[in-house]
Amino acid sequence: MVLAGLIRLEGVEYYFAWKNLKKSNTYVLFSRVHAQDLAKYELTNEHDYPLITSAELLRNYTNQDYVLEIIEELKVSGRMKKYSRFNTSLLNKVLTELSFARTYSFSPENVYKDENTFAGGKLLKDFNAKDKNLTYTFEKSGDEFQSITIEHNDFKMRLTTNLASLSLKDFKMQEVDNYQKKEISTLTLDAVSFDKLCNMLDMSWFWDSNTGKMKKHYEVIQTITDFEYKIMYQLYRELEMCKKNGTKLNISVDTETTGLNIYNLSENNEDRDHCVAIPISWKPDTAYVIFTDMEYFSNVPNQYAIDRLAQLFENFKGERTITIYEPPQDYWNENKVVTLQDVINASITGAGMQDLAQDSNAAKESPKDSNTVKESPEDSNTAKRSQTTQTQVKQMSFFGNTEVVNQGDSHQDSTNDFIDYAGSTELADFTDNFELTDNLNSFGEQSAKTTDDPTTTNALFNSINEQTQGETTLAQLYAYASKKSGTSDDLAKTSKQIKFTFTRELVNLIGHNIMFDRRVFYMFGKSFYFNEDTLQMAFDLNPKTVRGSVALKGLTHRLLGHETPELSDILGKGNEDKYRYLFDILVAMVYGCADADYTLTIYHILRKLMTSRMYKEYKRQDVQMLNILSISEYYGMQTIEKDVIALAKESEENLKILKDFMYSYVGTYVDYVNQREHLAILLQSGKLTQEQYESAIDNIKVSKDAKYEFEVKASEIRHVMYDILGYKIFAWTEGAKKLPKTDKYVMKKLASQKRNEDSHTFGTMTEDLLVYGADRNKYNEYLAKGFKYKAADMCLIKADDFNKCRNPLAIVLTKYAELNKEYTSYFKPIRETNMEGKIFKNYSLARIETRRIMNPGQTMKGKLKALIRSYTDDYYLLDFDMSQVEYRIMISLAKYVDMIRVMNNPERDYHTETASLLHGVPAHLVSKKLRKSTKCFNFGIPYGLSDRSLCDNLFGKIDDANMFATRELLQKWLKSNKPVSDMLEQYREDALVEQNISDDFRNYIDAWKKDELGQYELNVKGERIPTPIGMSINEKGFYRIYDLQDLDKAKKGRIERAAGNYPIQSFAAEVFRIILTRFYNRCEEEGINDKIIWHMLIHDELLCSVHKSLHPFYIYKLVKESCMITMPGHTKYFVGINIGDTWAQCKDDSREAPVIFVERMIKKWDNGDFGKGPFWFDDPWGFIKPYRDQYVQDRILEIIQRLQPDVMESPIDVPKLLATFSNYTVRSYVDDYDMNYKITKKYDPDDPDEQIQKSNDEWASRLETWALNVFGDGKQMIDIDGNLKILHKKGSALQSEIKDDSALAKTTIIDNSLPDGLGMVASPEEAHASSTDNNALLQNLGELIFDEDDNDDDARDITPGLLFDDDFNQDDSYWEFDDNDLRVSYDNYGEDDEVEEEDGIQFIDTKNADSVAACIKIEKPMQNITMLNQQAIIESKHYKVTQKCKNYLQPYLSKSGIRIVFHEPNGLKRWQTVKQKTDLKKLDKWLTKANALIESMVKK
Repeated sequence: MVLAGLIRLEGVEYYFAWKNLKKSNTYVLFSRVHAQDLAKYELTNEHDYPLITSAELLRNYTNQDYVLEIIEELKVSGRMKKYSRFNTSLLNKVLTELSFARTYSFSPENVYKDENTFAGGKLLKDFNAKDKNLTYTFEKSGDEFQSITIEHNDFKMRLTTNLASLSLKDFKMQEVDNYQKKEISTLTLDAVSFDKLCNMLDMSWFWDSNTGKMKKHYEVIQTITDFEYKIMYQLYRELEMCKKNGTKLNISVDTETTGLNIYNLSENNEDRDHCVAIPISWKPDTAYVIFTDMEYFSNVPNQYAIDRLAQLFENFKGERTITIYEPPQDYWNENKVVTLQDVINASITGAGMQDLAQDSNAAKESPKDSNTVKESPEDSNTAKRSQTTQTQVKQMSFFGNTEVVNQGDSHQDSTNDFIDYAGSTELADFTDNFELTDNLNSFGEQSAKTTDDPTTTNALFNSINEQTQGETTLAQLYAYASKKSGTSDDLAKTSKQIKFTFTRELVNLIGHNIMFDRRVFYMFGKSFYFNEDTLQMAFDLNPKTVRGSVALKGLTHRLLGHETPELSDILGKGNEDKYRYLFDILVAMVYGCADADYTLTIYHILRKLMTSRMYKEYKRQDVQMLNILSISEYYGMQTIEKDVIALAKESEENLKILKDFMYSYVGTYVDYVNQREHLAILLQSGKLTQEQYESAIDNIKVSKDAKYEFEVKASEIRHVMYDILGYKIFAWTEGAKKLPKTDKYVMKKLASQKRNEDSHTFGTMTEDLLVYGADRNKYNEYLAKGFKYKAADMCLIKADDFNKCRNPLAIVLTKYAELNKEYTSYFKPIRETNMEGKIFKNYSLARIETRRIMNPGQTMKGKLKALIRSYTDDYYLLDFDMSQVEYRIMISLAKYVDMIRVMNNPERDYHTETASLLHGVPAHLVSKKLRKSTKCFNFGIPYGLSDRSLCDNLFGKIDDANMFATRELLQKWLKSNKPVSDMLEQYREDALVEQNISDDFRNYIDAWKKDELGQYELNVKGERIPTPIGMSINEKGFYRIYDLQDLDKAKKGRIERAAGNYPIQSFAAEVFRIILTRFYNRCEEEGINDKIIWHMLIHDELLCSVHKSLHPFYIYKLVKESCMITMPGHTKYFVGINIGDTWAQCKDDSREAPVIFVERMIKKWDNGDFGKGPFWFDDPWGFIKPYRDQYVQDRILEIIQRLQPDVMESPIDVPKLLATFSNYTVRSYVDDYDMNYKITKKYDPDDPDEQIQKSNDEWASRLETWALNVFGDGKQMIDIDGNLKILHKKGSALQSEIKDDSALAKTTIIDNSLPDGLGMVASPEEAHASSTDNNALLQNLGELIFDEDDNDDDARDITPGLLFDDDFNQDDSYWEFDDNDLRVSYDNYGEDDEVEEEDGIQFIDTKNADSVAACIKIEKPMQNITMLNQQAIIESKHYKVTQKCKNYLQPYLSKSGIRIVFHEPNGLKRWQTVKQKTDLKKLDKWLTKANALIESMVKK
């Protein structure tokens, strides 16, 4: 529908059109005069081009000659675009006038017509009003205006529905910046009125339109007088009574704001949001909303209201005295206030509530008449409430029936503290006022009841009902809601001042999503402390109930069956931040008050569902954390702004590069398809013969400029991948309408499919696709020099990866998704809003089922981390993270005593130790590759990865050989980590055991069987049928719930995977909460919390700014004593501490403070070695580094002295140290030193033995540098070859052989790779004798069948786990399309030339096998050669046999193909690579004869 008509603005006539569609609003301003006639017409009133004379003709003038401005607003997303011919803002002025008229409040006597009728199922409204300021007339049908007339000052408008359509396709619209968008959106709001809201939603919970009775006592506070008397004075009276009774007052508080940007931004920042209203409630069915910055109403100043409330709600110790203003008697006469205690007293004493109601009614004055609204909402049943006067409450039990306990003891916890919390105190008990009945009936009806009886509180608002003989019209409701009293000037003159002294323990402050509300108050300099969060309570009770949503409405509907409004109901989607612009005071009152009212009600329900233990841990583990992290959210992260803006530009351009690439890639194929289909049409029509058709196909030439543009979103990606390109579908969405999936798992699967040699997939790249601004020459230079990391930073898509992939668009889309996530998370807010160089991310403790604290900042890349800096120049950055916390928890929970003992040493690494056990290699000889492969198992097994997933992660390819190797390693892992594997198995079994839970809790989690339509299934008695429920429970009593109904193999597997993971990961989350709260509390005790600003918390890491007046080693002390905790039966928990100027520096391992170093610096601090201050550290790392360097140097010496006690007097024995230096952490310290001499020897990168030798040679050279630092020039050293040398600085080391009969000159190192105490040194004579006999025997055997050839230089030992090298083949190219490939691709559309096969592995003798490996049978087509993972393992009984094999294979040597490994009597020897087509069967036949001859000779 299009409204259009003539308007007069600032003395000039224009035409205006308003196009209102379901998904958008479009506003268009037309000039009556052609653009080229504007000047002429203004001067002479003449024109050459036609004038627009009627709104009906506008469709003929939708071009740039007449259209001045366009604004298009999308209703759902909130996106806004604008066109302006002359860069004017005339439309804004028009919309301002329209908004003024729509929100104007006329006095009743000035409303001449206000009629509502129903016709055709729609509400028709006819309105006509006029006063000295405004004339406003309109007709509406449902939500759509049919006509509008406005006269205001010199502005005139008359719009009618004369246009059927209005096309604006030819205009190039520009995105509107954030500030303009916010300004325009406030002018175009279409907020609903209260009567319309009643038609939209069931509002019977608030007001019964049939009886005219209010069921809630809601009030608006618009003046300081009302705020002081109705809020502060009432709270004082309630708290005074709590002091006498020894109870707490439950108070719920909420905030309404202009948006979500409640952060540490400048006050004059236009993108900074703020508070506009504060809802508050402390009595059932009663709430107030304090207006603090509403557009159309009077307000209490924000700072005043928050300052006064903060006096009650800040966290303080001891007593506090505040001033309270007591209302004068005449105020009481006009505003009778009934307190909670009045209600309680009336119900307890039995004094009739009727008297209380009469007193209330007598004090009220009849409200004045207001606008008459004829339509009223339909009736709806009121939720029934049961009543009780019990002095006991029922405490719900999760695993049985409810038990009756004394109310005073209902919050006692009989369990012992799991850990000694620093600074924590026992929670004070307090009495709750609601009680659950036995059946909550899915909480559709509230059955909670206490002395705080909702029915008794009717006295609070019956006065309004009864003074109108039980019928309240909407007009009277409006009058009541709009009533306000006094001004701030009246308080000092007319009020008695009361000094109220109280403690903070009297207040139990409740919120919903309290991190947001706490930020709002903190913006005004006040730190409210929330004691409860109903969002977190709901999540702790059942994470699936919340499902990541922070909305209160879902809980209200679930628990009470009430349909409270959301702002999206009132203002439309995308306008949830526009509460400030509500112009219907009843709507503003109901929406605001309901949030506080229902937060209080829901709190009581959730509290009763929580066991005492869970409640206690929720208070300890969650509530304090929520209060702490809200301030961290407020401060965000400071960046190096100009560099971040440049990086944001680069990110945006990279996305454009990828988009253009995809458009061209798909466009070329589409162009080919179109030409092919056109030829098919010509063939079918007879215009081409078959021969001509085939010839034309062979000669199709695609356009290199062809593009196919599409939005990178699921629906269009689905069309491109599956409909156009014909990719294979691997998974389907759930639900009634199943669609092919496009998620990251599907993309990974598509990207992993390789092209076969005969596969034709169109489009190949001939050059790598580089990032924005990259220098290709420099890139090629990096590649040539082997600088792979530098080259990788410059590359978006590698041509080699693209060309090898059968579905290459999946690679590009995956990269696009990765970059787009980074852009939208970090860079887009900076580019679109004024974030002042800061990055703000919000935490959530109510999103991840394993209770990890979620923060989107965890995805931040290294480039951006390098630009995160300290809060200001007066701060430095501190980062600490827990060391391998989940693995430490895993072995602790498993009571894996041996590993617990090992991991108590801070210089031990879990992955290295496990690799040592798994592969039988000394820990200090575990290579990086071996550690990495073991880490895959350490991570994957507890998290429930299948053997196929483990295989994929290990080898990148799933085939028979890789599966065999994976299962063999898996069996070894399970055996070497038996306590852990047993524990995981027990966790998984426990999760499948059905739990006996109460009906109350079953109702909350909705664990009842339902049919396909979502209706409850009933048994023969008409009762709902429960579904079986399983649980995993962590050490703190929190749990994860599993639905055990319809338990098939796949579902069981999912549950078992989650069950193995949950107790470990969730308890890691608990431990991290513990150390964070301990650190915060310790800083609070030290009085330095104002000097430490938390920026980012990710999993088990905290980044914060520390004031430069705080000594770094003092911070070490606080972190160490707060965060390096111990628990009974657990290994020690360590943290790594880093200090730097940027986050990237804090992630630099070379800066991390070793635990022993930290302990030594703390000891120095405690001894007063650094003085008492004051301190200031412009360069804290520059201060720390010399101490750390000295520690590293000293620590190396300490270990060497243990291994070689006489090292101070004797030469340093390098061979001995290499053999016995088993402390791999300290051993790695040597690697931080420069090499003292250059190593010229070349090492084979594919030979593990030579790589070990290279590492040893480099280590020995670096050890010399260390020795020179410690001993200076002239120190003697036995080098790696056993020669004695005298050390000198780099490049001048002198080596001198000792030529006397010293034992040192006569020894030969036999084995330098054994652990402590197992090295073996023999004299040259002994070594020679031991080898002579063996060689003679072998030579005699060999002469019988072999030629003499002793050259065996290529034979090499192989370290277990290093069999599976990755081959990286690099291809430099840019991309081009091959027309022939296009044809073949088209012809084979949708075919899958890569068929998934079974493992090809047979299981044998599974009953009696000792291991998984023993169960697996692999076909061996050859007797002496086993094919495994592109390796040929050749059985050789003698080294002469090996040499003959090498001679045979020499002609087949190749850079890629089959790796040859010789299995000799003394172990595996890895050789070189041969071609795939090598005839190994011929070799196998010869080996059969040769090995048989060797065996027969050995027997003889």
